[in-house]
Amino acid sequence: RNGAETRNGAETRNGAETRKKAKKTVKNRRDLSQKTGTSTLLVLYAIPLDVENGKSSTQYSDDIFGTDGDPVNVRSQASACSRGQLEYVPAESDLFVNGVLEVPIDNNIAGEASGTVVNWVTAAAQELLIGSGVSLFDFTQIMHII
Repeated sequence: RNGAETRNGAETRNGAETRKKAKKTVKNRRDLSQKTGTSTLLVLYAIPLDVENGKSSTQYSDDIFGTDGDPVNVRSQASACSRGQLEYVPAESDLFVNGVLEVPIDNNIAGEASGTVVNWVTAAAQELLIGSGVSLFDFTQIMHII
């Protein structure tokens, strides 16, 4: 092979090592969120003990879904970027308004890793939904606002 040596998946040529790019297969692709169709989106709005967000759940609903007339919002931009192929609709239930569920958590979040806080919020939301006939699995996507 023209003086090239292969060792551990790397090719060495004149002392310089180059790596071949791994081929992507369906098996090793990440499973990302839905890209077309209608996606029901539930927004979990965390209310921790130590930090105040500064926006209400109504304001977030407007920012995300345009429920109070905001013409440029997450929903409108997802639709525009997908050329109308993806539409976010607010999750519906008697427990929350316009797709936003306020989730009080019994923790301080300052200095905590975001993944830890997301886990706390998810657990608290599941507790709120117990006995309601609604599950977090009923929705296509869940957004956490911390």
